Amino acid sequence: MLMIVSVCLPMLGAFDAPVELEQEIVRDESPPTPCLGADACRGEDAGMTSDTAMDISDDFTWPDGDETNSYWGHMEADEVSTGYCISCDSNIDVYHIDMQPGYGLSVEVTWNNTGVSTMEYYSYMISFGWPDEIISYYQGSWGYDYYSPTGEISFDSHEGEGVGTYGYEYVDFPVDVMGDTVAVFVWCYYCNYSYYGINNLDYGMNITTYVADGGVPGDETTPMLNPILEMPDEPFSWSYHTDTFELDGSTTAFVDIVCDYWCPFENTIDITKPDGTVWSGSYWPSYWEGNIANFSDAGEYTVEIYDSYGDGGVGLIVGNSLGNFSGMLSVSEFVFEDKLSGHVSQTDGSDVYAIVLPENYFANLTLDWDANADLDLHLYTGFDAATETLSGLFAFSWFDQPEFIDIGQLGDAQTIFAEVIYYGGTDSHAGYSLE
Repeated sequence: MLMIVSVCLPMLGAFDAPVELEQEIVRDESPPTPCLGADACRGEDAGMTSDTAMDISDDFTWPDGDETNSYWGHMEADEVSTGYCISCDSNIDVYHIDMQPGYGLSVEVTWNNTGVSTMEYYSYMISFGWPDEIISYYQGSWGYDYYSPTGEISFDSHEGEGVGTYGYEYVDFPVDVMGDTVAVFVWCYYCNYSYYGINNLDYGMNITTYVADGGVPGDETTPMLNPILEMPDEPFSWSYHTDTFELDGSTTAFVDIVCDYWCPFENTIDITKPDGTVWSGSYWPSYWEGNIANFSDAGEYTVEIYDSYGDGGVGLIVGNSLGNFSGMLSVSEFVFEDKLSGHVSQTDGSDVYAIVLPENYFANLTLDWDANADLDLHLYTGFDAATETLSGLFAFSWFDQPEFIDIGQLGDAQTIFAEVIYYGGTDSHAGYSLE
């Protein structure tokens, strides 16, 4: 079956003053001065819906590193005084940040615990989501964080729930925001509870943006697997999953998992090896993710995943190691496009990505960016994981914006490698999208 696939990547221009260097990007910066009061120095209430949320995007300058803006907010919380209200406008503040490609986001919310009651520890809750999806801390959100004896909770697009004692995550992290708008949802949980004498209506908020490749802060690379078997945590609830994979004896298969909060209480995994013996593992820490086993003997392996409560909570992937990369793009007969974002600069000159393509696909890659800079795109056939060296350059794009490479039909299934390079420009750094 012949398939056509589009994979887009951000790329570099080259040589003498390419057309992309003729742009000039103008941005506002920092919160309003003088501060006009809550919320976020605007002197007005941040709304609770996508239409009424407060847009604070212009407060950020997107530097080559971290940037933190500090705000304070105020909840009226006057619709209900006997507990929480999940749908009251006076208990909810929502802020929108129109992100740039190649950046992540973390938010810390603080308040003053006065000691009147331990119920103060529940004063606030924070969550993230896409503006057109999130309507509460759990409906359409990526997850949430709450409860703090010190009056501090946080959420991060890289790691999800943060310093609060409790929380939950509905999506896999890191989330590569890819230049889209993020909604920051602050909820007065028990900030105004008259029965306990709680009146914590004021809160602080520190918002930090940071450069990221594939949603991971800085210029870190991550071990990538070429999947042999994928067993996602789907559907929403399940008690038993089973599947098989085969090895030819010439490679090592790595078994990685991602856990939810209840993993240490509910989940076990059995893997029956070709010789009939069984490898077993169980009860990993909450939100744990990583490698649990490696296999290399030839033959068929049977994987069985159990959830004692019946609500699922662990996803598994078996694959061959490709090496450490800034990220990976992959497509299938059901998913024809993939996308990520990253960041390069004068001090972080290039990022390398693995691109996994099935048999008989046509493929093309597009690299796009907004900065007044010149980026280039190179494609290679080989990568030495031991030395992290690329080889077999077979295509490049230097002079356009966006950069574009049409690979054509590939024939056999294969993995190629893309290098995004910062060549120069008026801006010393650039966030980009690879699609």
